Formats: sequence, structure tokens, C-alpha cells
Amino acid sequence: MATTMHVSDVAELLNDGRTHFNLSPAVLVEHSIRRNEAKIAANGAIVGYTNRTGRSPKDKFIVKDETTAHTVAWGAVNAPIEPEKFDALYDQVMEHLRGRELFVQDLFCGADPAYRLPVRIVNEYAWHNLFVRQLFLRPTPEELRSSRRPNSKPIPSATVWPQKFSFC
Repeated sequence: MATTMHVSDVAELLNDGRTHFNLSPAVLVEHSIRRNEAKIAANGAIVGYTNRTGRSPKDKFIVKDETTAHTVAWGAVNAPIEPEKFDALYDQVMEHLRGRELFVQDLFCGADPAYRLPVRIVNEYAWHNLFVRQLFLRPTPEELRSSRRPNSKPIPSATVWPQKFSFC
């Protein structure tokens, strides 16, 4: 739920001088190694480390509001979260990211230009930024320079675990 308030918060966060924009894979690998986030395997692949394995399918939430209340199939897969709880979690993530070295990728979701969604992914780890760079569609240099560059939906991510909120 990227409201105008959230977009301006992210813009402010990214203007502190410690942010890297649209780095190449080679440079992201170098940052990953320098920051001890990852190592290079014997076969040349980058290996990132986490304290968890796999994803948590039950940790996915969608803000339930007037837009989504009747358009989302709510259930075990699409769990609702109240707008107030989202805002509180968002504030916690933003506070966690403040003052950190950040990595940003401007990308697209969806191959058809008529339906593609421009997104700006903000990560605190270089190897996470490398992952999303490979996962989503990368704009051309011309698209990055144009007014249609993918920055309309900032998606900050952080390794902060919400201690104060019950999502059930």
C-alpha cells in the first residue's frame, strides 16, 4: 500500500548519500563480498547466508481496506492486515532502514508494456538487491532516463522482525 506519505518517506530515506541505485550484478557481488553478506562458491556462484530456509507462506498479508475488501479472495493464502497495523509495521521498517547503506533497483513487474507495473525495490543487503534484479524485468537505459522510469511504487524491505504486532 504505497500511499503518497509512504512514497515521500522512501524518497527522503534514499537521499542520505548512502544509497546505491541500479548497480550491475558484478558491482552488487563486490558489495556482497565486501560486506560479508555472501561468499563465492567453488563454481563461481554467489552464496548468500540467512538464518532461515525457505519462505514463510503464512507470513504474507494484504491490507484490507475499501479497495481490497471485496476484490481479494481472503483466506489462509491471502491474510488480511488492518491499515493501522500496516502503517505501524511500515514505520518500524523505515526506522530500521534509516542511516543504513541501501541498494535500490528500478524494475518492472509484467512483460506486457500495457500492463507492467514499475516498482522501486529498496534493500539493505546487496545480495538481496542482486536477487530482485534477476527476478524482475530490468528497464532499458532509455526507460530509466524517461519519465516512465520504474519508481512509482517503492517497496522497502528489511530484516526487521515485527515484535509488537499480532497479525492473526
